[in-house]
Amino acid sequence: MIPNNLKHKPIYVIENYASIDGQYKGEENTDVKGLSIGKAQWDSKEFVPSVKVWRKRNRWSPQSEETTLTRALDMATLIIKVLDKYYNEQDIESIDTVFGSVEIQERNEELEKALNKYLLIEQNKKDLNTHIDILYQALKRYKEETDKILCNK
Repeated sequence: MIPNNLKHKPIYVIENYASIDGQYKGEENTDVKGLSIGKAQWDSKEFVPSVKVWRKRNRWSPQSEETTLTRALDMATLIIKVLDKYYNEQDIESIDTVFGSVEIQERNEELEKALNKYLLIEQNKKDLNTHIDILYQALKRYKEETDKILCNK
């Protein structure tokens, strides 16, 4: 069970993340016990929302990661752009935002080959596409509902 007594204060949680953790799914294969959106641990004066990956083997791990919502969305964008390159042979374009544009750079040719090999494994592709389908449906519904609200104003 995701703890409530640590510095990151969960608001929404996925408790049984191990059951859907991609190639690591299953309690014996993963140390990730959950995901949460909550109050960031690094700012006690004001409310800053963050997402957290909760890791545990024998105790809660200091390697549990926490980051802002926008950074998590930017990571999802980076992932989609890289997958689009590998699976659909699209050029990786920069990420354009209202704050400016950032380039996506390829850094390590040897590791890029390892990533390509990983992405070619059918089970990995299936796991990724399952998670992308879930994300796509959530994004689609969010955008449709948000657009309805904006059109009615």
